[in-house]
Amino acid sequence: MRPLNFIAACIWGVMLTWAIPAQAQFSLGSEISGGVFTVDQEIVFQRTLFGKRLVESFQNEVFLLNSENERVSVELKEEEEALTVQRGILDQAEFRALALAFDQKVVAIRDKQREKERELANISDLNRQFFQTETRAVILKVLKENQVGVLVDTRAVIWSAPETDLTDQIISRIDADLGVGPDR
Repeated sequence: MRPLNFIAACIWGVMLTWAIPAQAQFSLGSEISGGVFTVDQEIVFQRTLFGKRLVESFQNEVFLLNSENERVSVELKEEEEALTVQRGILDQAEFRALALAFDQKVVAIRDKQREKERELANISDLNRQFFQTETRAVILKVLKENQVGVLVDTRAVIWSAPETDLTDQIISRIDADLGVGPDR
């Protein structure tokens, strides 16, 4: 058995070991205490006031960068067209020098804009980390109140009873306790 297949089999075995007792507990209709609960982290991020503010701020930054990219693209296109007109007027050596300078300018601008895109991707990651850090205490309160033993993201769960989903409760609590959240 290949190492990755062996690891995947082990993970499935552990998940099934946990799922069978949890399924039996839920199917008996008993009160769930110290059990495994689920949350959709993406929904929490998207639907809380705090998460919405971070997403909106990020989307504004993306919009500004896209607008800048469009403006720069139009300017470069105009400069390229002007250079094309000069091709018939200038001697070959002068034109080559101008064309080379233009190409270097385009490469420099492209590199600069790509760096800005990487910075935006980093901001997105930092926003999510900030959100998780700032909401941690609130989520821990919800877990304690519900006597939650383990909280798992719904994307990692094959099956769960609807009663185990704490997503709406966590969203409500974050909104009530943090509102739009602190500034970074």
